[in-house]
Amino acid sequence: MVAYKASANLLEIIRADDIIYGSEFEQLLDDIVIHRDYLFGLFIPSYMNKVLLRNMEVPDFFEEDLNLRKIAKSNFKIDYNNTIRTVEFDNEVYNNSLKYMYAINSYRVFNHYLSETLKLIELNTDD
Repeated sequence: MVAYKASANLLEIIRADDIIYGSEFEQLLDDIVIHRDYLFGLFIPSYMNKVLLRNMEVPDFFEEDLNLRKIAKSNFKIDYNNTIRTVEFDNEVYNNSLKYMYAINSYRVFNHYLSETLKLIELNTDD
């Protein structure tokens, strides 16, 4: 019965905390969906005829965490003077950099939210 009471109090603390951080949390969730949709719906497709995506580095943690085999490199040749050495491509890179900076900041806000919630939990639980 004590564990139930402690859990109920903990839920009250988290709910009270949600009032403060709820809008930031909801905004972050929206940002994650928007960023994901942009990445896979617009960003990556915009590079389909400009670079050899298959030759780009896959982050190590993808291959380690998912235990994937390495993807073979493409043998196609691209004249990058016609694909990435353009004003359009330069602007796409800059625009995407801004979007990533915004996303990283959103993740920092979320990390702060989780850290503060954890502190409240630790302060309000019995040792």
